Amino acid sequence: MNIFMDTSALVKLYHQKKGTESLFNFLARFSQNIVLTVSDLTKIEFHSDLLKHARTKDIEIETAKQVLYDFDNDLRSMNIIEINKPIQDRA
Repeated sequence: MNIFMDTSALVKLYHQKKGTESLFNFLARFSQNIVLTVSDLTKIEFHSDLLKHARTKDIEIETAKQVLYDFDNDLRSMNIIEINKPIQDRA
């Protein structure tokens, strides 16, 4: 199953937030066949979000660094869609 995830949903897989448990429960139903798809903006948005949590002391900077490292490794196994002009116009 191919699932497109925006950055706000994807962050919930790496950092406990409201909705994290529900997202994990949903994904668990398809765990054998999941392919995650994200946009090419996801890496920038994800890093920005995690670093904001570190700046506001919601998480420790070392924890944020580890999460970013893990995410960057996981990103290699995700489909990445380029948000080009035709996609922007259609949206």
